[in-house]
Amino acid sequence: MSAPRISVLMTIYNGAAFLRPAIESVLAQSFCDFEFVLVDDGSADESRDIVRSFADVRIRLIEAPHAGLTAALNRGGAACRGDLIARMDADDIAAPERFAAQADRFDREPDLDVLCSDARLIDARGQTIGAHRMGDWNGDILREALLHRRRAMPIIHPSVMMRRKLFARLEGYRDFSCAEDHDFWLRAMGAGARFDHVARPLLSYRVHAKGLSRAKRVEQAKNSLMSVVAHLAREKTGVDLFVERPDLLHHCREEIGAVLAREILPAEASFATIKKLTRAGDFARGALAFACATFRHGAKILPARRRAFLRRLSESSAARVADQLRAARLGRVR
Repeated sequence: MSAPRISVLMTIYNGAAFLRPAIESVLAQSFCDFEFVLVDDGSADESRDIVRSFADVRIRLIEAPHAGLTAALNRGGAACRGDLIARMDADDIAAPERFAAQADRFDREPDLDVLCSDARLIDARGQTIGAHRMGDWNGDILREALLHRRRAMPIIHPSVMMRRKLFARLEGYRDFSCAEDHDFWLRAMGAGARFDHVARPLLSYRVHAKGLSRAKRVEQAKNSLMSVVAHLAREKTGVDLFVERPDLLHHCREEIGAVLAREILPAEASFATIKKLTRAGDFARGALAFACATFRHGAKILPARRRAFLRRLSESSAARVADQLRAARLGRVR
């Protein structure tokens, strides 16, 4: 049996609420040469029954005890047989032409490694609530965005298609809880991978109360920033903290988490409330929330000010870690 061109990788953990339309959107693709690898990460709801209700030979369901998102992604990635891996989440909707548009780019550009797209933002009911547009892109802009725009992620993970050989070369994702994709992009960038994007929405990205980013916002914040610190330290010293100094990585991550909890996360929560009220058309309450947040947090509620703070924090933390690594190296030499 020949391998398919694309392996679609979806992980599921208690995802029954939105799973059926997500699966339907994959099976309705205009490009048909794919396998659909779904990893159920020990769901306690009817997720597995929903998957089994689809009689499509392209579906491969892998059932495993609950081990977390990173483990599920790597288990599924190891099972993928296609030259290309298309990521997909269990609560999003792929546009019918997504795989065709992305596969065509890979066919025409053999040096391309990672391709993402713009996205339509939808709520729990599937109603459009916004858009994620990347605008013009080049390597410097991408690097700046990955390093210093944590809350404005330049790459929406489930919009990505990548070469399987890149996934294998980087040995899959690493356990930066809630930020494993961010760590992966930074490592890929450091390995010389070429990124690009499709400047139209090939994915409807669902924003809802049970989404991972909202449920584990603090964990995501500190691990996302720590992935940046680890990348900058690796550039400075050649040392991969995750592999070679997990003790130092853990200590720095906890320090960063404490600073974020004290200085940034309360302001971000206030700003999120302002956006939610404004998006819902409740401008009076939005204005009141803005006034209260300004009084409580000052300029920290402004995205540009928060980004500047996070940049200083990541760069100073990386410099401190690099100094510790150099000191340890000199100590061993002596």
